[in-house]
Amino acid sequence: MIDIESLLNEKIDPQYLLFHSNLVPGKTIRGIRTNDLQQIANQIFEKEGTAFLDQKPQNDYEFSVIYGMQCARKELSFSQHIHYLEKWLKVNDNWACNDLVCTRQKWIRHRKKEMEPFLLEWFKTNNAWNQRFVYTTLLAHYKKEEDLPFIQSVLHLPYQQTYYTQMGLAWLLCELLIRYPCQTESLLLRNQFDPFTVQKAFQKAIESNRISPETKNKYRLLKQTLKKEQKQKLLF
Repeated sequence: MIDIESLLNEKIDPQYLLFHSNLVPGKTIRGIRTNDLQQIANQIFEKEGTAFLDQKPQNDYEFSVIYGMQCARKELSFSQHIHYLEKWLKVNDNWACNDLVCTRQKWIRHRKKEMEPFLLEWFKTNNAWNQRFVYTTLLAHYKKEEDLPFIQSVLHLPYQQTYYTQMGLAWLLCELLIRYPCQTESLLLRNQFDPFTVQKAFQKAIESNRISPETKNKYRLLKQTLKKEQKQKLLF
């Protein structure tokens, strides 16, 4: 068996630890760069196959990232991808690991229809981190117009109004605003989402360099209008 702790200890970067610790508050991390974690994940899989995945995932940042990276291995079957991801979701508890692992599951782009029932099932657990995982999956892997009906079906589901879930949703809505502005603007103006998420979605779009200055001004006005309407509601 590979001594994973030794491999991790060899790659600790004190400067990166200082930087990364500020991004993931409340989580104990070693300070190992993503590329090094990917190399370790590859090394373990090449020598041990799925042995590491067959173990219970640890609630440890680096071990969780490595586990999630291995979930994306192209050698796995669809059922294995699902099985191991479901194990990993049980220890998914921070945005950095969530987003890093999610974006690496590029196999999903070739199995989108098959993934839909699993994404819905995970979302409906009402677990905030499962919901962020689903939002991030849609953001990373469901980018075509043909994906819109499924994305919209997820957007109509109730979600946990916790910061990291709301921000995951806001990033998804921002991307939809950029790619499909007409459909998404109408969604955002229906009072379907909480005010914080709507404001963040428009703000992220305004900060993007992928939309015109005219559209940015339009979104600034919409933000102001929605904020005024929200204040008026609170008065009554």
